[in-house]
Order: sequence, then C-alpha cells, then structure tokens
Amino acid sequence: MSAKNPVIIIGAGIAGLSLARVLQENGIQVSVYESTSRSAAQGYGITLRSWAYGPLVNKLRISLDEFRSAVATDGSVGGTGEINPTMHDALTGKPLIEASPSQTGSPEGEFFRANRNRLREFLLRGVDCHFDYKLVSLDIDEGGKLLNARFANGAVVTGSLVIGADGVFSKVRTTFLPTVEPSIASTVVYNGERQVPRSEFDSTIAPYMPHTNVHAAVAENTMISITVTEKTETEVTLTWTYTHQPTATQSPATLLGESSAGLQVAILDAFAVLGQLAPPFSTALAPEKIRQDRLYHWLMRTMRPPQDGLKLMASKGVAVIGDAAHAMPIFAGEGGNHALIDAVKLGQHLADSCSPASIEAFIDEELPRWEMASVGSEKRSLSLHRPLNIWRTLAEQAKKH
Repeated sequence: MSAKNPVIIIGAGIAGLSLARVLQENGIQVSVYESTSRSAAQGYGITLRSWAYGPLVNKLRISLDEFRSAVATDGSVGGTGEINPTMHDALTGKPLIEASPSQTGSPEGEFFRANRNRLREFLLRGVDCHFDYKLVSLDIDEGGKLLNARFANGAVVTGSLVIGADGVFSKVRTTFLPTVEPSIASTVVYNGERQVPRSEFDSTIAPYMPHTNVHAAVAENTMISITVTEKTETEVTLTWTYTHQPTATQSPATLLGESSAGLQVAILDAFAVLGQLAPPFSTALAPEKIRQDRLYHWLMRTMRPPQDGLKLMASKGVAVIGDAAHAMPIFAGEGGNHALIDAVKLGQHLADSCSPASIEAFIDEELPRWEMASVGSEKRSLSLHRPLNIWRTLAEQAKKH
C-alpha cells in the first residue's frame, strides 16, 4: 500500500482506535478522523470482558495488568475495576441472584469496569488521530481504487480503504446504505452523574459496594445501578442508570422529558413509582440529590445491516465496525466488547492483505457473531426487566438448589 494512501478510519471510539492500534502493530499506515473535539468527555464506564480485551492486549503486546491499571475506573488509586455482579432487590436491599466476583472461573470469563476516558487515552497512544473532522461525504476516484473522504472543515483525505467506526448513525454506512436505519429498542434509559468527596462516598455508599465498582438492583420491570466511574484519593465520580421496560401502551419516547426541566420531572416521577428504595439507593437517588445531577436520557437502538449491503460496501473498499455495524442494547457492555473483537479480527484480515477481498472475508466470518450477539443482547434486556415477583420467585428457587 502506498504511504500516501493510508487506511482511513472514521470515528475515534473504542472500535476505531483499537483497529488503528492493531494496524499499526502490523506496519500498516492508518489515520483516524473524529468529528468531536479532543476534550469531548467520554467519562462513563464500560464492563470489559476477557474474551474481548484479551485478544487486543495480545495484539498490542502488553500485559493484562498494565492494561487494567491504565483503564480501570479506580486505576488511579491502585484498583483493577473489580465487579461483583450480584443482583439485588431494590426495595429490600437483599441479594436476589448471587454471582461470583469478576475473577477467573466466571461463566463469562474475567471482566472489569473501565473508564471510557482512560480507555480512549490509552488507545490513542501513538495514533495519528485528527479531531474536529466531521465527515460529510465519501466518493471513489475515477480509477475506482481510491476513496476520497471530505470533511466539514474543507479537508479532503484520500485513502486505500475506509473503515466506518462512527457509531449507530454512521455517515460511512448511510453513504452506501441510506435505507438501513436503526430501530428504537423498547427499553427507556435515564442516567445521572455527579462528583462527591471521597469521604462522603466512603461513609455513605462504599459500605454497600465492597469489592465492586457496580451495585445493581431490580424493581418492577426496572433495573437500577450505581457505578463508580472514576475514583481518586479525594473524589469519586458516580453515575447511576435507570432502565425500564415500558408497558404495551407506552413507547420509550413518551417517557423522555423534552427539556431539562421536563427530564428531571420524568426521572423523579419514575423513581417515585418504584416505592421506597433500600440503601444505598435511598441515599444516592434521593430527590434532592437527583435535582443536582447532570441528567441524560437516550433511546437505545438496534441495527443490523444486510449481508448483501455489507458486501457491496466491501467491494468498494469500505467496512463498518462497532455500533456502525451492529448496534445493540447497552447491557453488560456487549456492544463495546464486540467492537473490540471487530477491531482485532478486521485488523488480522487487513494485515494479511490490505484489500477489499479481506473486508469481504471479515464480513463472512463475523456476521454470524454479530447476529447472535444482537439477538442475545435484546433477550438479555427483556430478561432483566421482569416483574419483581418473578425475580423473588427465582431467588427462592435458587436457595433450594
């Protein structure tokens, strides 16, 4: 491949930067273009699983300990992002489904909690990444062998291949598959974030979160969690998440406030419906606390492009990975973990031959995984949002075995 025509990656998220690192390890010139600024926050957390981060770590030739300490939510205080995935009853505080801590022997392998900002900074090391480059169009040159990426700032970059790692609303994908649109998942999501003094966290919340950075619970068709997103000697960044499966007469969109004030009211109403929560939720999610939080909401979306469309793109030297290829519900970090696998697998194919044929081979190999993961993630979402009496019945049955 000519040094003047590198692989172009659109999007500096987990998928795009991981792919860039893998390609560089194989001596392939690559440049990444990101629409947002370098300072754009990505401070929320993600659960990373060993079946996904293990192959990446191997490709980057670093140790697992180095990786975890660099990106774990509590890495700056010597932590490793430990998670205990036990599910609790949000109203009583009692464990419903006991689960093993995030150590070897877990059915899903080892896993830990990573901070997205720390992960991005780790993956950015040594990468030629350009921020504030919003893609506006892609076209193929007259010879049909090179692609021109045109950006809102007027820049035009020519590459041999273009990889879209630009999320569920991917400009790369919609350029070639304009009729493939994401579907809105049935689960509504509310989220809040705050910084608290370390002393306050240690006295009010930490006692309920021993050896874990995530404390999760369920209520009626609802799941709530408190997560340590960043921990230092003096301060802790906390995020909480509320997810709810609407009734047949509701749509997720109707449960979202249209303004910041409306969102706050919608969130407070949603928690009020649940009833009196047990600690630490009763303290962490008290109305007076929520009113001071940075509040967010979003509609989860799912999307799986057809194989023939992906093959059409591949024939032109274009691929999509991560959410641009297989958007799925957010639970347990499935989408992010599969994005890591995408990066490693595509990187392997391009290392063998940096060509459209390698992209086609990648699609043939990985499409079944995408489909299985997407369906599994949607089923997992439904299984987590059940009536509370079913959860309690399952807990009683588990005690008898």
